[in-house]
Amino acid sequence: MTQFKQKDWIKLSAVLWILMVCFAKDPAYAQSAGKDEPGPIVSRIIIEKKQFTPGFQVTPYPRIKDIKISGAFPLLEREILNAMQLYPGDVYHPKTFSGKEAVIVEVFKNEGYIAPVVNLDAAEDPTDGNFVVYVTIDKGDFFHIRRFEITGNRAFSTTRLKLRIKTCKSWLTPDFMRCFKKKVFNKDIQNLIRFYRRKGYPEIVVNSDVNKDAKTQNASIFVTIDEGPRYDIEFQGNKEFWGVTLKKDLTLFEEGNKKDFGLRKSIRKIKKRYRNAGYKDCRIEIKSERKQEAGMPVRNIRLLIYEGPQYVVNSVNLTGNYAFDSKKIKKQILTRTPGLIANGAWVQEILEEDKRAVTSLYLKQGYMNTVVKDEIKSHKDIKENTTYVDITLDIKEGVQTQVTSATIHGLNVLSDSEALEAITLKKGSVFRNYMIRSDENTLSSLISEKGYPHVTVKGTAVISKDNTQAAVTYEVDEGPFVRMGQVAYTGNFLTKGRVIEKELELNPGEPFSLNKFLESQRNIRDINAFDSVRFKTYGLKEKEDKVNLLLELEEKKPYYIQLGGGYDTEREFYADILAGDRNLFGLNKEIWTRTEISQIGYRGDLGMVEPRFMGTRIKSSINMFSEKREEFNTNFGTRDSGISVSFNSRLFQKFNADLSFVYAYKKQYQRDSEPIPAGEEDEYDPRRILTISPSLIYNSTDSYIRPRKGMFSSLLLDFSKGINNSLDNFFKYRLEIRKYYTPMENLTFALRGLFGDITRFDDGSTIPEDQLFFLGGTSTVRGFDENRLRFDTTGKALGGKTAILGNIEARIDLGPNFELSFFYDTGSIKNAILDQGSDDFRSSVGVGLHYLTQIGPMGVYYGHKLDRKANESTGSFHFTIGFRF
Repeated sequence: MTQFKQKDWIKLSAVLWILMVCFAKDPAYAQSAGKDEPGPIVSRIIIEKKQFTPGFQVTPYPRIKDIKISGAFPLLEREILNAMQLYPGDVYHPKTFSGKEAVIVEVFKNEGYIAPVVNLDAAEDPTDGNFVVYVTIDKGDFFHIRRFEITGNRAFSTTRLKLRIKTCKSWLTPDFMRCFKKKVFNKDIQNLIRFYRRKGYPEIVVNSDVNKDAKTQNASIFVTIDEGPRYDIEFQGNKEFWGVTLKKDLTLFEEGNKKDFGLRKSIRKIKKRYRNAGYKDCRIEIKSERKQEAGMPVRNIRLLIYEGPQYVVNSVNLTGNYAFDSKKIKKQILTRTPGLIANGAWVQEILEEDKRAVTSLYLKQGYMNTVVKDEIKSHKDIKENTTYVDITLDIKEGVQTQVTSATIHGLNVLSDSEALEAITLKKGSVFRNYMIRSDENTLSSLISEKGYPHVTVKGTAVISKDNTQAAVTYEVDEGPFVRMGQVAYTGNFLTKGRVIEKELELNPGEPFSLNKFLESQRNIRDINAFDSVRFKTYGLKEKEDKVNLLLELEEKKPYYIQLGGGYDTEREFYADILAGDRNLFGLNKEIWTRTEISQIGYRGDLGMVEPRFMGTRIKSSINMFSEKREEFNTNFGTRDSGISVSFNSRLFQKFNADLSFVYAYKKQYQRDSEPIPAGEEDEYDPRRILTISPSLIYNSTDSYIRPRKGMFSSLLLDFSKGINNSLDNFFKYRLEIRKYYTPMENLTFALRGLFGDITRFDDGSTIPEDQLFFLGGTSTVRGFDENRLRFDTTGKALGGKTAILGNIEARIDLGPNFELSFFYDTGSIKNAILDQGSDDFRSSVGVGLHYLTQIGPMGVYYGHKLDRKANESTGSFHFTIGFRF
């Protein structure tokens, strides 16, 4: 081990760790250190940054410190807690257990267990007087599914139907897993009905009978299907819309067709589609015929569509408008002549909306009595079967009403000038009646923030006879002055009181502010140490002069451990373990450690997270790491160790910004005892590197595990500086964009583009091989071996300073948790370190199959090279966990 690792490493780590802890402190922390051990019954209150114990008792009962559940599998502990409606931090009382055991028993009976037994007990913790609740569950035996029969099905085979039924799939599993679950079975029946309807059987009826025998512990399931006729619907006379488009309006294949309700609703939707396209005279006739085909009942329905002429807007004219020019008014209306944006259809309902929009435009400028009427003239073009419509909107503007005076009565806490400045209906402004309500809310908010949460404001307006003047008056009843009283919190058995107090925007004695109260709620709910927070106010509803606040907190389990392992083509066999404490010393800080071992190396991390860096909304973290990595198909390996500090903040709703500082000790070495190539000796000397990495991420996808719509994009920058070398002096950036689009329920298109480039700060030397871009393999261009999109004459992977990647994938939902995908991948490595291989794009096509689990998809791909070179395979298989993008 080098001198750096023995001395410098330890010193640097110690300094950064101390800085991390110091950053988390503030004067309030220092003032209250050692004085705020968490208490479950009476919590401390901050008044001018000093603590005292309130003179009232929050509750005469101790609290539930923890709830320990045994025997809950296959249910989660959270499901048991939600069923009991009992959580850590709640008041403990013997009556608390009343009826809880029966609730849990019912939950397990719904899971298929015959006679579960539940015992609830509690033990007092002598250290603090609170109680730990023990829930012991003896599930006993469950009903085993011995028979599962489906009768009445003729259109689809029994095997095909059973593959769509989860209950039936459990029947195919080993005996100890054949548990009948009522909730799952009911959902299966609904899914079966939905399947038949979408296949053209809207009259499907499914009945079920479940016979349970407690003595033999067996359950026999009988499903009887009355398929009804298959519907074949044909459209005739439709010229404006394709049949595929009109089929989207056939709701009977989604909702059924009891007594032809679904068919009539579908026809109404089709007519609405035609009306919106300008066919107001459209008629639809139904021709229905029932017959037998191959012994199966079929209902042939022909929808005869008489579209009639299309009504197209030929012109839109305005008369009587003096306050606004025609161009501004026309921007408010949707009825327009044909163009790039508008289809030009004349729809009377839309025209009525346009008239209201014009009226609203005038109303915003004080014209209270504006009237808009339409005049329609039309002429037919028999050859084109089109009726052209000329529309004239006649506008009676009326007179503009202006505010001649604005008066506020009953105001004490605000000056007249402050109040009049805040309202919209000032003297000389145009009068808008709807703005009275807005001004009422504005004044109420201002006064409420001064400690008057019960304020009421009533506005009135007196309009002159000629409608040209309005006198506005606001009557204010401020109500009683209210101060913030005492704040107490219970359930924080681990979390220090100062962590909670720091998030409170209101201090006792201050004027009560609803805005600050709501902000305090958001702050405390954002504390990662809590599973749930309940706020209770005392005195607000009663209009007392003080409002006391009680916070009932439920803490998360602080310690966690996660084990994982598996196989994928990038790493082959791997295993990892993650453990941590999400509430270190009760300070809402997280410390964690992670170790991963795979066939390409190992990595170990030790990290700490501060969610409120220096009291801000910025999350900071420090991480020490050590790694050895030997990527497949490369002739080198790397050993890295170092420390990183990062800062993360959410910008707006869908943006995340991150800034990282990484100090690393890196050593590159030759694999398989190969000699170091001449002229590359410097790359294999130990290197110390400082990297500053800002990044920005945008994410609007609907799911992290299985995205079906939205977009993900990221921009990552690396400013690298070699401390004892010049090889690592470069600027590196990567821009990635992903788009997900689902045009049909069972079809999703996923697209990805990636561009990366490395630019040296000088032209003196090359880039170390371990810093270059490599493509090929499971995550980039499938069909190629890992990292071997470009390779040298010996067959080893070749990296470059520029990488371009594109992926297109169609994902088809096959049902029963299976998904089929077809893909096209292409990529290029440019500016390689050796003048071998090619800068040209290399591509592949292929197919993949995924099995969807609760933690993500597991899948296999096969990619076929479209430009196979000599001595290359035609393609490759890839095994994955999770989608690659």
